[in-house]
Amino acid sequence: MLDVVCMGSSTIDLFVNVNKSMKQIHPGDKTLVSNLDYETGGGGTNGAVSLARLGCKVAYLGKVGDDHNGERILKELKKENVKVIKTKLSKLRTSFSVLLETKEKDRTIFTFKGANNDLSLDDFKLKKVRAKWLYMTTHLNKSFKTCKEVARYVKKRNTKILFNPSQYLAKQKSKISPILKLTDIIVLNKGIGIHYSGDNSRLLSDIKNIKFMSISDSILDLYKHYEHNISMIDKHEIEEDKFLSYAKKLKEEYFNEST
Repeated sequence: MLDVVCMGSSTIDLFVNVNKSMKQIHPGDKTLVSNLDYETGGGGTNGAVSLARLGCKVAYLGKVGDDHNGERILKELKKENVKVIKTKLSKLRTSFSVLLETKEKDRTIFTFKGANNDLSLDDFKLKKVRAKWLYMTTHLNKSFKTCKEVARYVKKRNTKILFNPSQYLAKQKSKISPILKLTDIIVLNKGIGIHYSGDNSRLLSDIKNIKFMSISDSILDLYKHYEHNISMIDKHEIEEDKFLSYAKKLKEEYFNEST
């Protein structure tokens, strides 16, 4: 059995860097770009790759278009040892985002959802969604309805659910309530925690019998897990991990300290 099925978006991200602040960019201006970077991304695929690099048996469930970008995403998932649950290709184009980053590290994102919103139950075999955990990120429109059905299906088969809704989805309590009632763990991105935290009353009303842990206890619990599963850790993979290298670079840049 798989450890995790990741269900969420898959995109091609175009990172555009400019040596100006956002205030210096005006409508109609032609602005020089200092750097371009073209990568795969998306909440579902990012989660799947991260877990696969940690040694988990992972599958990805989502929809891409019948185009070059969709082909690239599927190839990279295979390269990262992520199993792809076969779905029909969408007639819509694969999701695409442009991320504009200024010299002050302000970031504006322009995103085209495309195939990400086009997943239906008829596109794949539901019985293939079989794992210890289901990790769900944000889907909209037709795909969100499919998420609800998948959540109901796996819950009946004792699969645990981790739900990571986006800011605009997390604010729609009535819409996400059916999934919240089935969720074991909810993860909220920076900027939206207040909608479910504060005194925790809203979160507690949506998810019954939830258990809270302090940060220190959570870290200790995670440490004990890996202490007893030390064979899962690949030291070389951690040392060569591109994301960790990027995180170290950011730490040095923002905090002026070496790691």
